[in-house]
Amino acid sequence: LTCENNHKVDLRYLTGKTLPCHGHIAYQEQSSFSENLHFSKICPGVCLIGLWDGHRIRRCGSGFIVDAKRGLVITAAHVVIDPSGLAAPPNSFLRRQSHYYGIPSGQILVGLPPSSKCSNPNSPIGPEAVWRYVAMIDAEDVCNVDAAVLRITARLDNDVDTPEKSTIHNTRALKSQEDFQNEELHSLRLSKRCEIEQNVRLIGYGQTTPTSIDRSIEVMRGYVSRKFMNSEWRGRTDRGFSPKYHLSIVTSLTLGGQSGCPCVNDQGEVIGILSQADRADKNKCFVVPTGEFLQLVSAVFW
Repeated sequence: LTCENNHKVDLRYLTGKTLPCHGHIAYQEQSSFSENLHFSKICPGVCLIGLWDGHRIRRCGSGFIVDAKRGLVITAAHVVIDPSGLAAPPNSFLRRQSHYYGIPSGQILVGLPPSSKCSNPNSPIGPEAVWRYVAMIDAEDVCNVDAAVLRITARLDNDVDTPEKSTIHNTRALKSQEDFQNEELHSLRLSKRCEIEQNVRLIGYGQTTPTSIDRSIEVMRGYVSRKFMNSEWRGRTDRGFSPKYHLSIVTSLTLGGQSGCPCVNDQGEVIGILSQADRADKNKCFVVPTGEFLQLVSAVFW
Protein backbone atom coordinates (compact mmCIF):
# COMPACT_ATOMS: atom_id res chain seq x y z
CA LEU A 1 0.00 0.00 0.00
CA THR A 2 1.33 3.49 -0.84
CA CYS A 3 0.25 6.88 0.49
CA GLU A 4 -0.42 9.99 -1.59
CA ASN A 5 3.31 10.85 -1.44
CA ASN A 6 4.19 7.43 -2.86
CA HIS A 7 5.63 6.13 0.44
CA LYS A 8 5.17 2.45 1.12
CA VAL A 9 3.06 1.70 4.20
CA ASP A 10 2.91 -1.65 5.98
CA LEU A 11 -0.72 -2.81 6.12
CA ARG A 12 -0.24 -4.00 9.69
CA TYR A 13 0.01 -0.37 10.86
CA LEU A 14 -3.52 0.16 9.55
CA THR A 15 -5.27 -3.14 10.16
CA GLY A 16 -3.31 -4.85 12.92
CA LYS A 17 -2.29 -8.49 12.92
CA THR A 18 -3.58 -10.48 9.94
CA LEU A 19 -5.40 -13.69 10.86
CA PRO A 20 -4.46 -16.88 8.95
CA CYS A 21 -6.93 -17.98 6.28
CA HIS A 22 -6.28 -21.74 6.54
CA GLY A 23 -6.81 -22.14 2.83
CA HIS A 24 -10.13 -20.27 2.75
CA ILE A 25 -10.93 -16.88 1.32
CA ALA A 26 -10.76 -14.37 4.15
CA TYR A 27 -13.41 -12.05 2.68
CA GLN A 28 -16.23 -12.58 0.27
CA GLU A 29 -18.44 -9.91 -1.23
CA GLN A 30 -21.84 -9.87 0.44
CA SER A 31 -24.48 -11.31 -1.85
CA SER A 32 -27.67 -9.50 -2.72
CA PHE A 33 -29.78 -11.93 -0.73
CA SER A 34 -29.02 -14.46 2.01
CA GLU A 35 -27.05 -17.59 1.18
CA ASN A 36 -30.17 -19.74 0.93
CA LEU A 37 -32.04 -17.28 -1.28
CA HIS A 38 -31.58 -16.44 -4.93
CA PHE A 39 -33.28 -13.90 -7.16
CA SER A 40 -34.77 -16.78 -9.16
CA LYS A 41 -36.88 -17.68 -6.10
CA ILE A 42 -38.35 -14.17 -5.83
CA CYS A 43 -38.83 -13.28 -9.50
CA PRO A 44 -41.61 -15.82 -10.30
CA GLY A 45 -43.89 -14.28 -7.69
CA VAL A 46 -43.62 -10.67 -8.90
CA CYS A 47 -46.46 -9.63 -11.21
CA LEU A 48 -46.99 -7.07 -13.94
CA ILE A 49 -50.50 -5.62 -13.55
CA GLY A 50 -52.33 -4.09 -16.53
CA LEU A 51 -55.75 -2.53 -17.15
CA TRP A 52 -57.03 -3.94 -20.45
CA ASP A 53 -59.75 -2.14 -22.44
CA GLY A 54 -60.20 -4.91 -25.02
CA HIS A 55 -57.60 -3.54 -27.42
CA ARG A 56 -54.63 -2.33 -25.42
CA ILE A 57 -53.19 -1.88 -21.93
CA ARG A 58 -54.28 1.48 -20.57
CA ARG A 59 -52.45 1.51 -17.22
CA CYS A 60 -49.65 -0.52 -15.65
CA GLY A 61 -48.43 -1.35 -12.19
CA SER A 62 -46.73 -4.09 -10.23
CA GLY A 63 -47.77 -6.60 -7.57
CA PHE A 64 -47.00 -10.01 -6.15
CA ILE A 65 -48.70 -13.34 -5.49
CA VAL A 66 -49.70 -13.51 -1.84
CA ASP A 67 -51.69 -16.77 -1.94
CA ALA A 68 -50.94 -19.25 -4.73
CA LYS A 69 -53.57 -21.77 -3.60
CA ARG A 70 -56.37 -19.23 -4.04
CA GLY A 71 -54.81 -17.19 -6.85
CA LEU A 72 -54.63 -13.95 -4.85
CA VAL A 73 -52.43 -11.02 -5.88
CA ILE A 74 -51.61 -7.83 -3.95
CA THR A 75 -51.05 -4.49 -5.69
CA ALA A 76 -51.40 -0.80 -4.86
CA ALA A 77 -55.09 0.11 -5.04
CA HIS A 78 -54.51 3.22 -7.15
CA VAL A 79 -53.15 0.99 -9.93
CA VAL A 80 -56.64 -0.40 -10.61
CA ILE A 81 -58.94 2.13 -8.87
CA ASP A 82 -59.33 5.84 -9.63
CA PRO A 83 -58.74 7.66 -6.29
CA SER A 84 -60.66 10.72 -7.48
CA GLY A 85 -63.95 8.79 -7.32
CA LEU A 86 -63.63 7.79 -3.67
CA ALA A 87 -65.42 10.86 -2.33
CA ALA A 88 -68.69 9.30 -3.54
CA PRO A 89 -70.75 7.23 -1.04
CA PRO A 90 -69.99 3.49 -0.87
CA ASN A 91 -71.92 1.31 -3.37
CA SER A 92 -72.93 4.42 -5.33
CA PHE A 93 -72.65 4.53 -9.11
CA LEU A 94 -69.72 6.96 -8.99
CA ARG A 95 -67.92 4.79 -6.46
CA ARG A 96 -68.34 1.68 -8.61
CA GLN A 97 -67.16 3.67 -11.63
CA SER A 98 -63.83 4.31 -9.89
CA HIS A 99 -63.01 0.60 -10.17
CA TYR A 100 -61.05 -0.21 -13.33
CA TYR A 101 -60.81 3.60 -13.84
CA GLY A 102 -64.27 3.57 -15.38
CA ILE A 103 -63.10 1.67 -18.46
CA PRO A 104 -66.17 -0.02 -20.03
CA SER A 105 -65.70 -3.80 -19.87
CA GLY A 106 -62.26 -3.18 -18.41
CA GLN A 107 -60.27 -6.20 -17.26
CA ILE A 108 -57.21 -6.66 -15.11
CA LEU A 109 -54.44 -8.72 -16.68
CA VAL A 110 -51.66 -10.33 -14.65
CA GLY A 111 -48.28 -10.93 -16.25
CA LEU A 112 -45.58 -13.25 -14.91
CA PRO A 113 -42.09 -14.08 -16.20
CA PRO A 114 -41.38 -17.59 -17.49
CA SER A 115 -39.52 -19.51 -14.80
CA SER A 116 -36.78 -20.40 -17.29
CA LYS A 117 -35.84 -16.72 -17.69
CA CYS A 118 -35.71 -16.23 -13.91
CA SER A 119 -33.28 -19.09 -13.35
CA ASN A 120 -31.00 -18.63 -16.39
CA PRO A 121 -28.14 -16.21 -15.56
CA ASN A 122 -26.62 -16.70 -19.05
CA SER A 123 -29.68 -15.34 -20.86
CA PRO A 124 -28.86 -12.12 -22.79
CA ILE A 125 -32.31 -10.79 -21.80
CA GLY A 126 -33.54 -10.53 -18.22
CA PRO A 127 -36.88 -11.91 -17.02
CA GLU A 128 -39.77 -10.44 -19.06
CA ALA A 129 -43.41 -10.87 -18.13
CA VAL A 130 -45.99 -12.57 -20.32
CA TRP A 131 -49.69 -11.78 -19.87
CA ARG A 132 -51.05 -15.04 -18.44
CA TYR A 133 -54.15 -14.38 -16.31
CA VAL A 134 -57.34 -12.35 -15.96
CA ALA A 135 -58.16 -11.04 -12.47
CA MET A 136 -60.85 -9.10 -10.64
CA ILE A 137 -60.84 -6.76 -7.63
CA ASP A 138 -61.85 -8.81 -4.58
CA ALA A 139 -61.02 -6.44 -1.70
CA GLU A 140 -59.62 -2.92 -1.51
CA ASP A 141 -58.89 -0.01 0.80
CA VAL A 142 -57.61 2.91 -1.20
CA CYS A 143 -58.07 5.62 1.43
CA ASN A 144 -56.29 4.07 4.41
CA VAL A 145 -53.96 1.45 3.00
CA ASP A 146 -53.66 1.98 -0.78
CA ALA A 147 -53.82 -1.77 -1.35
CA ALA A 148 -56.07 -4.07 -3.35
CA VAL A 149 -56.45 -7.84 -3.38
CA LEU A 150 -56.96 -9.24 -6.88
CA ARG A 151 -58.37 -12.70 -7.50
CA ILE A 152 -57.19 -14.56 -10.60
CA THR A 153 -60.30 -15.85 -12.37
CA ALA A 154 -59.04 -17.23 -15.70
CA ARG A 155 -55.95 -18.24 -17.64
CA LEU A 156 -55.21 -16.69 -21.02
CA ASP A 157 -54.57 -18.98 -23.96
CA ASN A 158 -52.43 -16.33 -25.64
CA ASP A 159 -50.28 -13.34 -24.82
CA VAL A 160 -51.82 -9.96 -25.68
CA ASP A 161 -50.77 -6.39 -26.39
CA THR A 162 -48.23 -7.54 -28.97
CA PRO A 163 -47.98 -6.73 -32.70
CA GLU A 164 -49.05 -10.30 -33.46
CA LYS A 165 -51.92 -10.61 -30.95
CA SER A 166 -53.94 -7.64 -29.72
CA THR A 167 -57.08 -9.43 -28.54
CA ILE A 168 -57.94 -12.11 -26.00
CA HIS A 169 -59.03 -15.20 -27.94
CA ASN A 170 -59.84 -17.80 -25.30
CA THR A 171 -59.63 -18.12 -21.52
CA ARG A 172 -59.88 -21.05 -19.15
CA ALA A 173 -61.79 -20.39 -15.92
CA LEU A 174 -60.04 -20.97 -12.59
CA LYS A 175 -62.71 -21.43 -9.92
CA SER A 176 -61.30 -23.68 -7.22
CA GLN A 177 -58.10 -24.56 -5.41
CA GLU A 178 -57.89 -27.69 -7.53
CA ASP A 179 -57.76 -25.50 -10.64
CA PHE A 180 -54.73 -23.64 -9.26
CA GLN A 181 -52.75 -26.77 -8.40
CA ASN A 182 -51.51 -27.09 -11.98
CA GLU A 183 -50.73 -23.39 -12.43
CA GLU A 184 -47.45 -23.48 -10.47
CA LEU A 185 -47.96 -20.03 -8.97
CA HIS A 186 -45.25 -18.89 -6.57
CA SER A 187 -46.27 -17.08 -3.36
CA LEU A 188 -43.86 -14.70 -1.66
CA ARG A 189 -43.40 -14.95 2.09
CA LEU A 190 -44.52 -12.06 4.29
CA SER A 191 -42.97 -10.43 7.35
CA LYS A 192 -44.28 -7.76 9.71
CA ARG A 193 -40.80 -7.18 11.16
CA CYS A 194 -38.89 -4.20 9.90
CA GLU A 195 -35.98 -2.22 11.36
CA ILE A 196 -34.47 1.18 10.65
CA GLU A 197 -31.44 0.90 8.29
CA GLN A 198 -32.59 -2.56 7.19
CA ASN A 199 -31.49 -3.35 3.64
CA VAL A 200 -34.38 -3.86 1.24
CA ARG A 201 -35.07 -4.28 -2.46
CA LEU A 202 -37.97 -3.05 -4.55
CA ILE A 203 -38.77 -5.51 -7.35
CA GLY A 204 -41.21 -4.44 -10.05
CA TYR A 205 -41.82 -3.31 -13.60
CA GLY A 206 -40.86 0.34 -14.11
CA GLN A 207 -42.31 2.09 -17.16
CA THR A 208 -40.24 4.73 -18.94
CA THR A 209 -42.28 5.44 -22.09
CA PRO A 210 -46.04 6.04 -22.44
CA THR A 211 -46.24 4.41 -25.88
CA SER A 212 -45.13 0.86 -25.00
CA ILE A 213 -45.16 -1.56 -22.07
CA ASP A 214 -41.80 -2.46 -20.55
CA ARG A 215 -42.09 -6.07 -19.40
CA SER A 216 -38.57 -6.32 -17.96
CA ILE A 217 -38.34 -6.88 -14.23
CA GLU A 218 -36.21 -4.39 -12.29
CA VAL A 219 -34.54 -4.54 -8.88
CA MET A 220 -33.64 -1.43 -6.88
CA ARG A 221 -31.62 -1.52 -3.67
CA GLY A 222 -32.35 0.69 -0.69
CA TYR A 223 -32.79 0.80 3.06
CA VAL A 224 -35.48 1.74 5.56
CA SER A 225 -34.89 5.29 6.79
CA ARG A 226 -38.07 5.90 8.76
CA LYS A 227 -41.21 4.23 10.16
CA PHE A 228 -44.02 6.64 10.82
CA MET A 229 -47.71 7.41 10.90
CA ASN A 230 -48.94 9.89 8.31
CA SER A 231 -49.52 13.15 10.21
CA GLU A 232 -52.02 14.24 7.56
CA TRP A 233 -54.04 11.04 7.74
CA ARG A 234 -57.76 11.75 7.90
CA GLY A 235 -59.11 8.57 6.32
CA ARG A 236 -59.73 10.54 3.11
CA THR A 237 -57.99 13.42 1.42
CA ASP A 238 -58.59 15.55 -1.63
CA ARG A 239 -56.24 13.20 -3.47
CA GLY A 240 -58.51 10.29 -2.63
CA PHE A 241 -56.00 8.23 -0.66
CA SER A 242 -53.45 8.74 2.06
CA PRO A 243 -52.23 5.55 3.77
CA LYS A 244 -52.12 5.71 7.55
CA TYR A 245 -48.73 4.06 8.13
CA HIS A 246 -45.63 4.32 5.97
CA LEU A 247 -42.08 3.12 5.70
CA SER A 248 -39.74 5.65 4.13
CA ILE A 249 -37.26 3.94 1.81
CA VAL A 250 -34.09 5.57 0.51
CA THR A 251 -33.42 4.21 -2.97
CA SER A 252 -32.84 5.31 -6.54
CA LEU A 253 -35.49 7.18 -8.53
CA THR A 254 -38.76 5.22 -8.70
CA LEU A 255 -40.66 5.03 -11.98
CA GLY A 256 -44.29 4.84 -12.97
CA GLY A 257 -45.38 1.21 -13.12
CA GLN A 258 -43.55 0.25 -9.94
CA SER A 259 -46.52 1.10 -7.73
CA GLY A 260 -47.61 -2.01 -5.85
CA CYS A 261 -44.27 -3.78 -6.24
CA PRO A 262 -43.04 -5.82 -3.25
CA CYS A 263 -40.38 -4.43 -0.93
CA VAL A 264 -38.37 -7.44 0.29
CA ASN A 265 -35.71 -7.91 2.94
CA ASP A 266 -32.51 -9.97 2.58
CA GLN A 267 -34.44 -13.14 3.41
CA GLY A 268 -36.81 -12.53 0.49
CA GLU A 269 -39.76 -11.70 2.77
CA VAL A 270 -42.16 -8.96 1.73
CA ILE A 271 -42.23 -6.16 4.33
CA GLY A 272 -44.50 -3.86 2.31
CA ILE A 273 -45.63 -2.60 -1.10
CA LEU A 274 -44.62 0.59 -2.88
CA SER A 275 -47.35 3.23 -2.62
CA GLN A 276 -45.90 6.45 -3.96
CA ALA A 277 -42.75 8.47 -4.50
CA ASP A 278 -41.72 11.22 -2.09
CA ARG A 279 -42.50 14.49 -3.87
CA ALA A 280 -39.93 16.36 -1.78
CA ASP A 281 -37.05 13.93 -2.38
CA LYS A 282 -36.80 11.95 -5.61
CA ASN A 283 -34.48 9.41 -3.92
CA LYS A 284 -37.12 8.43 -1.37
CA CYS A 285 -40.40 6.57 -1.64
CA PHE A 286 -43.19 5.44 0.67
CA VAL A 287 -44.01 1.80 1.33
CA VAL A 288 -47.17 0.51 3.04
CA PRO A 289 -46.16 -2.08 5.69
CA THR A 290 -47.27 -5.69 5.32
CA GLY A 291 -49.32 -5.60 8.51
CA GLU A 292 -51.59 -2.95 6.99
CA PHE A 293 -52.80 -4.96 3.99
CA LEU A 294 -52.84 -8.41 5.63
CA GLN A 295 -56.31 -7.68 6.99
CA LEU A 296 -57.56 -7.32 3.41
CA VAL A 297 -56.17 -10.75 2.50
CA SER A 298 -57.76 -12.36 5.58
CA ALA A 299 -61.11 -10.82 4.67
CA VAL A 300 -61.20 -12.66 1.32
CA PHE A 301 -63.17 -15.89 1.31
CA TRP A 302 -63.04 -18.55 -1.41
